Amino acid sequence: MVYELNPLDFNPVLEVTGCIIESKGKIILVKRKDSKVGGGKWGIPSGKVEKKENLLDSIQREIKEETGIEVNKKEINFIHTYKVRRNGEYDFIYHLFYTKMANMKKILLNKEEHLKAIWISPAKALKLPLVEGTDKFLKNIYG
Repeated sequence: MVYELNPLDFNPVLEVTGCIIESKGKIILVKRKDSKVGGGKWGIPSGKVEKKENLLDSIQREIKEETGIEVNKKEINFIHTYKVRRNGEYDFIYHLFYTKMANMKKILLNKEEHLKAIWISPAKALKLPLVEGTDKFLKNIYG
């Protein structure tokens, strides 16, 4: 479950950054490998914050690793921090970011983590099977 405020007994074990990348009315979604958390579902580029890494460095690295796209930190905007409880197993903090590009760049998929990557409208994205919380993140930006 994704929360705006800390749920009861919230005990985060890690932090994650994710970014909605938009260009010309479309966003990037990546389909997670079946062996990964949220496997077989679509989500935005996201990943764990590494030790001694700040949030902007983390999301810049994750975007590059998952899509092959380099984004200047000055073009990445913080949106919101969510609290997540994953299937009652563990808690984590999720920092949502947003960036808008003038042109849709070619996605260089990281096949270690993902099966597919697409540029898609937010409205169509909401009709796909999404990683938990992705619908909330998209609705936060696009209504």
